[in-house]
Amino acid sequence: MVEHKLESVIISPTTAKLDSSSLSSMFEQTETVNISAMNPQATNTNTIKHKFDTFNISAPKPEATTTKTASNEDFLGEFYNKSRLHHLSTMGAMFKQYVNQLREKHDGVFQGVKVLRAWKSSTLQNTEEEDLDETFSDNPKPSHPDPVIMHIDMDCFFVSVGIRNNPELRDQPVAVAHGKGNQAKEREGVNRQAEFDIYRQRTMNRMGLSSENHTRFNKVNAIGEFDSMSEIASCNYKAREYGLKNGMFVGHALKKCPQLKIVPYDFEGYKQVSYCLYNLVASLTLNIEAVSCDEMYVDCSELLQQVNLTPLQFATFLRETIVKETGCTCSTGFGSNKLQARLATKKAKPNGLFHLTSEILSEFMFSIPLSDLPGVGHSLLFKLNSLGAQTCGDLQTISLKNLQNEIGNKNGITLYNHCRGQDDKKLTFEHQRKSVSAEVNYGIRFQNNQEMETFMKQLSKEVEKRLEEVKMKGKCITVKLMVRSAEAPREASKFLGHGVCDYITKSVSLSIYISQASQIFKQVISIVDKLKLDPKELRGIGIQMSKLELQSKMHTTIDSFFTNKVKPADLASGPSYIVSKPSSSYIDSKPSTSYIDSNPSTSYTDSNLGTSCPDLKPGPSHDTTMSSPKKLIFVPDYDLTKSPKQKAIRSPRKKSPKKLEQMGDMKMYLIKAQKVSPQVPEDFDKSVFEALPDDIKREVLRNREEQLSLLKTKDSSPQPLFLAVDIVPDESFLNALPEDLRQELIEDLSKQQSVPLHTEESSSREKNEENRAPSPFNATLDTSSSQLLCSSLSLPEMRTMLREWLCESEPEPSDVEMFSDYLNQLVGDKKLSQIVILMRFLQRHVSKKENIVWGDTYREMLGCLQSTMKLKYGHELKI
Repeated sequence: MVEHKLESVIISPTTAKLDSSSLSSMFEQTETVNISAMNPQATNTNTIKHKFDTFNISAPKPEATTTKTASNEDFLGEFYNKSRLHHLSTMGAMFKQYVNQLREKHDGVFQGVKVLRAWKSSTLQNTEEEDLDETFSDNPKPSHPDPVIMHIDMDCFFVSVGIRNNPELRDQPVAVAHGKGNQAKEREGVNRQAEFDIYRQRTMNRMGLSSENHTRFNKVNAIGEFDSMSEIASCNYKAREYGLKNGMFVGHALKKCPQLKIVPYDFEGYKQVSYCLYNLVASLTLNIEAVSCDEMYVDCSELLQQVNLTPLQFATFLRETIVKETGCTCSTGFGSNKLQARLATKKAKPNGLFHLTSEILSEFMFSIPLSDLPGVGHSLLFKLNSLGAQTCGDLQTISLKNLQNEIGNKNGITLYNHCRGQDDKKLTFEHQRKSVSAEVNYGIRFQNNQEMETFMKQLSKEVEKRLEEVKMKGKCITVKLMVRSAEAPREASKFLGHGVCDYITKSVSLSIYISQASQIFKQVISIVDKLKLDPKELRGIGIQMSKLELQSKMHTTIDSFFTNKVKPADLASGPSYIVSKPSSSYIDSKPSTSYIDSNPSTSYTDSNLGTSCPDLKPGPSHDTTMSSPKKLIFVPDYDLTKSPKQKAIRSPRKKSPKKLEQMGDMKMYLIKAQKVSPQVPEDFDKSVFEALPDDIKREVLRNREEQLSLLKTKDSSPQPLFLAVDIVPDESFLNALPEDLRQELIEDLSKQQSVPLHTEESSSREKNEENRAPSPFNATLDTSSSQLLCSSLSLPEMRTMLREWLCESEPEPSDVEMFSDYLNQLVGDKKLSQIVILMRFLQRHVSKKENIVWGDTYREMLGCLQSTMKLKYGHELKI
C-alpha cells in the first residue's frame, strides 16, 4: 500500500484554508470553473475551483438546545436541517442529479487530463517502471481488454471533514453524533427494558431465532437504562481500535472508550468537500455513477488507454490530489465490474488502493465473508449461515438449485454469481428519479387532529418543493404511517423517537399528474381519515410521490407506436370512419368468463425480491351517453379473418353537438381511409411498420385491403363502418360464476342483443345532425388516443407491441399507466380471457428478462388490475 501523509492545515479564526501550493504550479494553465455556476446551491464564499485552488470552509454553528415537536410551526425546517438520514439521502440524490447536469453541459474538453499528463511526465520521466513502488507492478504495459471500474470511497467521511478545523483531534478517537453524553434522569412513560424485550421478540419471530443470544441483539444488550441512544454516524479508525462501529449507541461507545471525542455534524462542509470530489473526477471523465456524497463508481477504461497509465498509477495521482484539495483521505479499488471494484476498495481501506485482477480473483473471493457482499443483511446472512456458509468459498460449494430453493430464484442466482466475483450490472451514468418523498419519524407527538392536519400540510408543501426541484409531477401517492404498538411503552427510550411501532402503508393512483401541495394534501388527508387513527398514537409520517413524469416529456414508447399526423386535406374529403374513445368507467357491467378468483390474496409479493404492490385504486369513472352498451371496434384494425362469428353490421349513431358535449371522454377522431399500396400507408408510423416482422406486415395490409373493400360497397349497399361485437361467453365459464353474477350477466347480454340495427332513414337523420354540428377534430391525433388505439389492436398486434416495449431497459411510467388503463378498460368490456392471455404473456417475458424494474412494474400493473376487479366484482382474476 502507498501511504500518503496529510498536508498541514492552516487555521484562521472563522475559516480553514487548505495548503495546496505543492500542486498549484501544475494547474496554472487550466481554466477556472466556479462551482456556483454549475450548482446554484453553492455560494460565492464557498467557491471551489476546477483549478484545484483552496477553498474556505465555515465552522459549524452551535446547535440549538430547545427541543421541539412536530406540533411546532418551525419544527419541519429545523428537523431537516439536523437530520442525518435526510442529508444523506438528499445529498445522494443531489449528486446523482449533479452528474446529469455535468454530462448535459459538458463541452467535451477534460481539463484534468492535461493535469494528469503533467503529473505523469514529472513523476515518471526519469524513473524506470521496474523501480517504481511495488504497487505499480500489476501491469507494466497498460493494456485493459476488460473494463476497468474504479470505486472511490472517502475514509470516515464525516469525521475527516469534522476534524479538518481541529488538527489536534487527528490522533484521538473521534465520532460524529448528535448526542454528547448520557441522560441525567428517567423520563416519564419510558420503559426501556420492556421496549427492548418487544424488539427482541419481533426480531426472533421474523428471523426464526430460538435464542436471544444472537449477535443481532448485541446493540441493545449493551445499553443501560440511562445510556445515550444517540447513534454514531461515523467514527475514525483510532476509535475503531476500541471496538467502536458506525451505528453504535453513544452510551455503549462511551463504555468502550471513555476518552471518545464527539464532534457535531457539519452538513455544509460535507457538501463542499463532495462537490470538490465530484469536480475533480469529472475533470477527467464523465463516466461516473454517483452513489452518495462520498462514494462513486467510475469507468476508467477509456481514460487509462488515453493517458497510458495503469490503474494503480492513476489512483495514486487521484488520491494525492483529493488529499491536497480536501484534507480528507480516500480509498480506491479497481476491478472488471462493480462488485469487484467495491470489494477491492474494502481491501484497500484505510487510505489505500488495490486492483483486483482476473489472475487473483478466484483466490481473493474464496475468503471474502458473505456479509461483505451487497444485499446480504442480517436475515439473509442468517439463512446462509444455516446452510453452513460463512464465506464466499463456502457458498461456492452449494449448487444453484439448492441455493434457489432456500432463498428464492432471483436472490439465489445473484449470490451464486456474486460469490464468484461475477456481476453483470452496468454503471448508470444518467440517473432517473423513481420517487420523491418526505418522511419524519422523530418528534411526532400530536394532541389532536388539527395539529396532525397542520403538519401534513407542511409535509405536503415539502413534497411540492422537492418535486419542483426536479421538475417532475407524480401520479401515485403513498402515505406511510408509524403507529405506536399497543404493547409498547407510552414513550420511546430514545428521546422523542418512534419506539416500537406498527407500520401502515396506503397508496392511491390518480388519473392525472399532480405536484401542488393542496392536491397532495387532499389525497393524503383522505387516506388518513379513512384509517380513523388516534393522532396521539402517531410516531412517524411519510408522503411519497411515484409514477413520476418530467413536466417537459411529451412522447413515449407506446405513444410512438400509434401517433401519426393526419393531413388537413384528408379531413375534408374521401371516405372516413369514426373511432370513439371507450369510457373509463370500469364498474358498470359484469364479467363473462370464469377467470375470477373467489379467494383473492391481499398483496402481490415476490418472495425473492421482497417487494409488494401498493394498494391502488383505478382511475375515476366518467358518465357517458351511449346509444348501446355494445362496443364499437375500429374496422381498419379489426381482424375479420379471425372472427368466429361475423355479426350484423350497423352504422354508428351520430351525436348532436349537445350530446357530444355530454359524452365527456368519448371524443371523436377522424382518420382518412386510404388505398393500400405496397408502400407504407401514410397514416401508419413508418419506423414502427418497418420494424414489424414480415408476416405481421402482410397481415396488417391484408386486413386493411379487406376493410377498404368493405367500404367501397357503401354506394350500392349502405354498409356500416363499425362491427357490433356481441359477447358470447362459454357455457362452462357461465356455470363457474356465482348465481347472482351469472343471472345478471345473462340479462345484460339479452338487453345488448335486442338493440335494433340502424336504418337508412336513421342514418339520413344523423347525417343532417352531423352537418349542423361543429367539427370536434384536430389535424393531429392527441397522444391520449393511444389508449383507444390500443383497444383496437388484434391480439397478435398487441403481442408485437408488447415485445417492442419489453426491449426497453426500463418501462416509461406513462407507458405503464397507459397499459394499466387499457387492462382496466378490458375489465369494463368483459374481456377477461384476453386479459389473462396478455398478462401471462407479460409474465413469461418479464421472468425471462430477470430485470428487477420490469418485475416491479409487472406486479404494479397486476395490483392495479386486481384492485379494479375487486372493486367491480369483489373477486380477483386468476392469472
